[in-house]
Amino acid sequence: MKITLLLYLSILSGCMMTNAQSPSFSGKFAGQQPGISSAADMKVSGDHLTGSFEINGRPGNFNATIDGQQCQGLLFDIQMQKNYSFTALVSSDSLHMSIIFPELNNQVISLQMKRLPAESSAHNGNRVSAGRNNSLLGLWR
Repeated sequence: MKITLLLYLSILSGCMMTNAQSPSFSGKFAGQQPGISSAADMKVSGDHLTGSFEINGRPGNFNATIDGQQCQGLLFDIQMQKNYSFTALVSSDSLHMSIIFPELNNQVISLQMKRLPAESSAHNGNRVSAGRNNSLLGLWR
């Protein structure tokens, strides 16, 4: 009986360790590549991934389907009102995204982001504003 209980507990602890080490898409990520700053705030519900992203200050949303450590879906650029196909891979605390831009002859842009601590903001605050900036209005000399 003791051996059976010991065996059961060791199997259970092994399963718990496997789940704890499995990377998740859920969370906030940010990264810098030459000429590109990127950020994403991701939420997982079952095998469905949703969230918001920002590339060089331009905001957008995304929806994707998760398959293991990979996902595939669509990014929606709010400013351009366009959808872009993307794939992503999460490993440890890194997120690797590949986005296809049809208007650039189907060029694939690869982004690498690191997971942020829970209290950090994923967005870098350099948003492109669609409205006018009131602090720039007035008489310039």
